[in-house]
Amino acid sequence: MNLLRLVPSLSLGLLLGALIISTCSDPPVDFPYAEPPEGEPPPPVELPLGEVTFHGRVVDAEGQPIDGAGVSIDQRGRPFYAWTDADGRFTLSEVWAESVRVRVIALGFMATALDGTDLTGTSADAPRELVLTRRISEPPRPAEMRLADLEGLVRLPDGAPPAPEDSYELLLVPTSAPTDPGRGFPRRAPVAPGGEFRIDLLQEGTYRAVLLAPEDRGGRGPDLLAGPDGAPRIVEHAAGSELGGLELVATAGRVRGRVSGAANADDLEADPPAVRGALLRAERILGETSDGRPRVDRSTFRAARSDEEGRFELSDLAPGPYLVTMVAGRRREERRIEIRERGEVVLQFESEESSR
Repeated sequence: MNLLRLVPSLSLGLLLGALIISTCSDPPVDFPYAEPPEGEPPPPVELPLGEVTFHGRVVDAEGQPIDGAGVSIDQRGRPFYAWTDADGRFTLSEVWAESVRVRVIALGFMATALDGTDLTGTSADAPRELVLTRRISEPPRPAEMRLADLEGLVRLPDGAPPAPEDSYELLLVPTSAPTDPGRGFPRRAPVAPGGEFRIDLLQEGTYRAVLLAPEDRGGRGPDLLAGPDGAPRIVEHAAGSELGGLELVATAGRVRGRVSGAANADDLEADPPAVRGALLRAERILGETSDGRPRVDRSTFRAARSDEEGRFELSDLAPGPYLVTMVAGRRREERRIEIRERGEVVLQFESEESSR
């Protein structure tokens, strides 16, 4: 029991003894010392120096000195640089007598590189002038933003959905260039089922008003306020204008009709049977191809299917020529129509050839 108590003390004593012996003893004979080589010391490094002192002066286009400008050159892999004093003067010593590119940077000026600058023939009394002409002008201050709420009414297309979740969207896009400091920002606002809309804190200016169909909300699509020639609806918004003074009229039209099967040859007075699930699509015609086929705009695509009674409706069609295609089974038929402002076209399709 007493021996176990002595083990820690004995271990500590042995460790201290080894440390004292290693400190007081001489190092081994083969210890790797680093000694300087015998002989003469290495020669000092001599950098090549030029024989010319270049005196210069940095001024602006009016000849006024520029204080604190940085002047630098690169010669034979060696950089030289200096700063101008209050009189625009600087000195580059021990440079070579040759033509070089001199770089100058100064507050309020664009960085300038002067090629072919001769470093000879200068003195403290006759410095070479380096002229900076490209000033950095202060950016124009944007016009004060004048904001005001805008309320108005849109006469929606006939047959517009009454549910708020299927509302139309009004998009106002500034007509000025994006670089115009006084340009406003595009704004979007939902249109209530009754046609009312409100845009809070709209910056005054000129805007193009675009009415988007419910399926185009949040993106882009045919402008339902444009005329047949595509002319946009321009809106002037002034900060002092009265609320509720803007009224817009949707120009979009629609196509409706019915798809039926072949008439019964035994009962010519009976109505042809309805065709359910026929696919109808409308695409705006842009022109014709070389073989006479219509060239359509895919971004104006509108589609629907016929119901149990064979009826269909394609709405929110901007005015213009359209190609309407009906597909029912193996039957395919195309019609060219013209949609007028707030107009309606009624079509009848048969999925099969009528019996005679």
